[in-house]
Amino acid sequence: MGVAGAGKTTVGTLLADSLQCPFIDSDDHQTPYAIKKLAAGQRLDDNERNDWLLRIRCALSDALKNKNAVVLAFPGLRKADREIVEIGNARTNLVYLKASYTVLESRIRSREHRFFNPSLLESEYATLEEPTDALVLDATERPDRLVAQIERRFYDLS
Repeated sequence: MGVAGAGKTTVGTLLADSLQCPFIDSDDHQTPYAIKKLAAGQRLDDNERNDWLLRIRCALSDALKNKNAVVLAFPGLRKADREIVEIGNARTNLVYLKASYTVLESRIRSREHRFFNPSLLESEYATLEEPTDALVLDATERPDRLVAQIERRFYDLS
């Protein structure tokens, strides 16, 4: 989890490859309407966000039917959002990729994103409820080092 630009997709993809398990990117579950809205710099309302969260939960649930592990890249800015996505009987290892506003704004402005408008970064930080139950990692670290830290903490693979 983390705000835009933290490296969720990059780290999640690398981790899923290492664990040989499915990877789910929450961005892939946005509706075309939501994508247009976000690209225009407008936040999703609670109903739109809830629909998106339920789609993510369904994708996660489906993936867990066939695999023991699934990696999900998901902002998870609010605790309530994280709770909606959680699957009751599945063990969850929460990783929070954390970096300063300045670092992430620079990253976002230097890359192409399908729909994230950089003007939304401030509202993401305002919405963020930092988890107390997560492995907190410095998002400015190299992605391969972040994956190694996650594996050491949760999977004892390194």
